[in-house]
Amino acid sequence: MLVSAEERLTRARVVLERRGIADPALLSPEISESWRRCLAAGLDPRKPPPLDVVDDARLRVARQEREMLRRLALAEMQNLYHQIAGTNFMIAFAAPDGVLLDTIADSSFGATARASAIRPGTIWTEAQCGTNALGTVGATGTPISVHGAEHFFTQYGALTCTAAPVFDPAGQLAGVLDASSDCGSRQQHTRALVSMAASQVENGLLREGHRGDLLIAFHSRGEYLHTLSAGLLAVSEQGIVLAANRQAHFLLQGLPAVPGRRFEELFRTRFTVFLEAGGAEERQRLEDRVGSAFVARLENLRRPLAVAMARPPAGGGLAMPNGAAGGAGAGGAAGGRPGGGTLGFVAEDPAVAALVRRVEAAAARRLPILIRGETGTGKEQL
Repeated sequence: MLVSAEERLTRARVVLERRGIADPALLSPEISESWRRCLAAGLDPRKPPPLDVVDDARLRVARQEREMLRRLALAEMQNLYHQIAGTNFMIAFAAPDGVLLDTIADSSFGATARASAIRPGTIWTEAQCGTNALGTVGATGTPISVHGAEHFFTQYGALTCTAAPVFDPAGQLAGVLDASSDCGSRQQHTRALVSMAASQVENGLLREGHRGDLLIAFHSRGEYLHTLSAGLLAVSEQGIVLAANRQAHFLLQGLPAVPGRRFEELFRTRFTVFLEAGGAEERQRLEDRVGSAFVARLENLRRPLAVAMARPPAGGGLAMPNGAAGGAGAGGAAGGRPGGGTLGFVAEDPAVAALVRRVEAAAARRLPILIRGETGTGKEQL
């Protein structure tokens, strides 16, 4: 005789409340593991503790500390609000410590929210509130849906909650995005929508944090380069990996897509060759070190390349190799370290030499260049 999922859950709750056991034979693995953690934390499913709430000052500080993250999250929360059909639902965003930062609720969800005290400032950790989507994602770092009686405490049994983690470019949990509704409004596609929104926030964090760096989008299929399926790598102009999104780690499994590693440790193409091709073509082929083929494109290439030319110290700075001064302040540097390019500038200062190389690379790709400096520092010569 087949037993429905609802019947198994009803039996599981009886075992939980009477014997204090989370029966894995009656529950999904993620829910049974959460129930076991709640029991280990000393929670009694029949006696939920009161919710902890932070005061307005602490909530304000928590929001200020995550200003850019909240801006990105709120934009996705608005999108989710319009994507999720029906009524009686709420979108929420919480900090890693479970503090609810922001909510956007349908007007019909008000009574449910008040009954459950779901409002900014409340703390929704699993150790305090039992199995709930926000708190359980905070504990595990993986997406989850918690439906009705799957909540550890029966007072939340009228809700269906779906949440997904948001990670920062360093791979640390930055927040949790949640969509909650009454059980009658349960939607199968909500989990996918919430996970997509979380990925959008993560990609936004990476892009915002590396606006001045090169970004490489790549995928095995070119039509996915502009989607959430694309891997994103932030790299310096010297080809050093600065950050990668989760999809980049997935696509480059087994390869060191971590900060500090070189582009050539991931791909068989030399970084300089990749840069040169990126100036003329929007897309190009890349092959990683284990032989997987990708289509890739460079982002941020069309940004103005700002070169701040400080007045060089006496006896140093920039000079033409024939001794001709590059302006009143760019006097000779005979015997200085070559800048390494075709223009023939000589620079003793490694920072200035690096700037010259950046200018040459930008000029080769016909990028706009902004050169700033005081009168006599050699702007026209450069």
